[in-house]
Amino acid sequence: MIVPSPLPAFTLSPALDDLDDTTLAAIERCVHSLSGYVETALVTSLGWTDRHVVIELETSIGPMLMLELVAPRV
Repeated sequence: MIVPSPLPAFTLSPALDDLDDTTLAAIERCVHSLSGYVETALVTSLGWTDRHVVIELETSIGPMLMLELVAPRV
């Protein structure tokens, strides 16, 4: 039987204010993509471009910057 790696736990920096559901879902998808590589992550900052959510993380393997493409607003 193949047992999947556990999903990493993440914590939001206290500096991050209330997040909308869309941004929180983007963070969850990015952190879950690290499954099997890290056990925990600290989300230190967020940013946005016209097309991406930019997520800065501190992990046990070092700092990371992840981008997630967002759907254009109509």
